[in-house]
Amino acid sequence: MLKRPPAIYVLCVFGLWWAVVALSGLGFSIFGPWDFTATGQLGDSFGILSALMTSMAAIFTYQTLVDTRRQASNAEADADHQRRETAAAQALAVAEREKADARNAERDKADARRDSERTYFGLLDLRFRVLSDLKTGAVAHLQIGTDAAAALIGSLHASFYEQGKKLDYAKRYLDMYDSNRNDLGHYFRFTYHIVKFAHDSFGTSAYKYVRLLRAQLSNAELVLIALNCAHGEGAEKFARWVERYSLLHNIDVADRTLFELDKYFAPKAFDPKGSAQRPIRP
Repeated sequence: MLKRPPAIYVLCVFGLWWAVVALSGLGFSIFGPWDFTATGQLGDSFGILSALMTSMAAIFTYQTLVDTRRQASNAEADADHQRRETAAAQALAVAEREKADARNAERDKADARRDSERTYFGLLDLRFRVLSDLKTGAVAHLQIGTDAAAALIGSLHASFYEQGKKLDYAKRYLDMYDSNRNDLGHYFRFTYHIVKFAHDSFGTSAYKYVRLLRAQLSNAELVLIALNCAHGEGAEKFARWVERYSLLHNIDVADRTLFELDKYFAPKAFDPKGSAQRPIRP
């Protein structure tokens, strides 16, 4: 503060004044012979000291105000710079956190898909055991699994006509189902839940997983599923999944015609490119 020019000027004048007073008291004066007696009236001139002190105080006050303002401005600039740096750091942290969250979400999604795939393929394997519970025929001629399914459809074929007259195939199927309700009911429900699991777990990719199930189904199984959805308990829920995922795509054309399945299913049930509009049931 004392090195500022205004303060130097004031101090120089103040020092010069005291030098004149001191020299005059010692008898030295550039204006003539002075002593303290001769300079007794100098006390009256000390009013200039008050003026000098007042001026110096004013200068110091002004300089303090200038310095305070400069410091405040610098502090505000530093604070603004710090705020910008903090905001940039926060934005960077948010971006990094979002990237980390996205990576975690993708990893969780991939893990969930792998878990779902393991479960789904486990269900496909378990389906063969469920199918193996389907049995028909006497002990000596016991048929199991796909052979049993084929035997059941064969019995429908054989009894479809009686004395040249076409019978009610819906009633014939329901009679056959009642005779094998325990095994067939379990098989239909399990197959339904496999398709539903694929739909719930794989979203838009569900069709390619259902195709794996469709590839496992024999023609006899497809006919049984079709008849269950046309005339049995599957008409309420299972039929819509059959149509959505074209589960009857590989069914034999002769069976499709014989059992008049086009009356009960939309074309999409047989062809993925077919119409999804359901027919009016007879």
